[in-house]
Amino acid sequence: MQKIWPVALRTVIVMAIFGGLQFLIYYPFLVGGGLLAGGFMFKTSDDRPLALGLLIGTILFGLWAYFYGTA
Repeated sequence: MQKIWPVALRTVIVMAIFGGLQFLIYYPFLVGGGLLAGGFMFKTSDDRPLALGLLIGTILFGLWAYFYGTA
């Protein structure tokens, strides 16, 4: 249960930042870059909550932007 909170916090932060950036950068580019960065961090970094938060947040943001976004 304790490992859920760092991942959830980072997921919310990623979604909030990407939500603001989607007005400057087209959302598929944000999603692609987020997935590449999250995958790279998951493979190479010791900070798993950050990598998982980035991957989960990117996927959730991509779904949200596709269905409800401004694009």
